[in-house]
Amino acid sequence: MLFPENQIQGNENLKLAIENESSKNFGKTFLFDFDQGEFVINDGKLKVIDGKEAVIMWIAKMIKTDKGKCSIYNITDGDYGIRLIDLLDSSSPVGFIYADIQKNITAALMQHPDIFNVSEFVFDRSKRTLIVSFNVTTKYGDITEGVNI
Repeated sequence: MLFPENQIQGNENLKLAIENESSKNFGKTFLFDFDQGEFVINDGKLKVIDGKEAVIMWIAKMIKTDKGKCSIYNITDGDYGIRLIDLLDSSSPVGFIYADIQKNITAALMQHPDIFNVSEFVFDRSKRTLIVSFNVTTKYGDITEGVNI
């Protein structure tokens, strides 16, 4: 026989197989309570989350991790996290700073296989805090996220 019997037929099946495989390769996601500063435990086990909830958690962890500051990520993946504070300390015009922030957030979030697009950035300066909100298009639907810098 020239072709394997279990070959995936049709675009829809191929798309589904690719989506399932990309999510599997990303590993498990555990629920983290950022207010308490610890993982959520149910019945003595870390609470595993998946789907949209896992993508939201991954986005939050990526945004809250300052790139290069956590040694555990330097060992496994030097690209984990985002450098946002350094961008604010720049003497560049505000438009360039905002464009750099948008570029860095987009590049970091697009590493996730279930994220298709990052768009609709809104910047709001309030005294010494910059509030950045944006929309993330995922295979589970749209998610509105933000970060205070």
